[in-house]
Amino acid sequence: MTNLERDLFSLISLVSNVTEAYSACLFLENKRRKVFQLTTYHSLSPHIISDASIKSAQGFMGWVLENNAPLSVNQFDKDTIVLGYYSRDEDLNAFMAAPLPSTMTKGALAVDSKKTWSFTNKSQKILAGFAQQFAFLIDGAL
Repeated sequence: MTNLERDLFSLISLVSNVTEAYSACLFLENKRRKVFQLTTYHSLSPHIISDASIKSAQGFMGWVLENNAPLSVNQFDKDTIVLGYYSRDEDLNAFMAAPLPSTMTKGALAVDSKKTWSFTNKSQKILAGFAQQFAFLIDGAL
């Protein structure tokens, strides 16, 4: 494990704990494959797809990546397989994501929860702050 991988995992674990997320995921652009790859994650689920990839405009994550805008969904009423990083439905009730504010690296940070109404405007600001830290860390490594 490289220093960057270790630092990314440490930071994603912190995101998960601070937001009380069921899963926290970081997707970064894989330019060769023209997809966004799950780069690091922290999850309570055994059904997360560790090599998941998402195309731009595919599901909620794809919308965030395509529009470079945050998204918060507190009454999640779809099968969580549509998120693109679970192999089966996890009965989630909330999803939130923020794009990385970087000109060098395109990506997004996402959290989800089994609690209803678990993410607030304050949670969105916290997630955006973490997204900025991920961007600093990744851009610094490049």
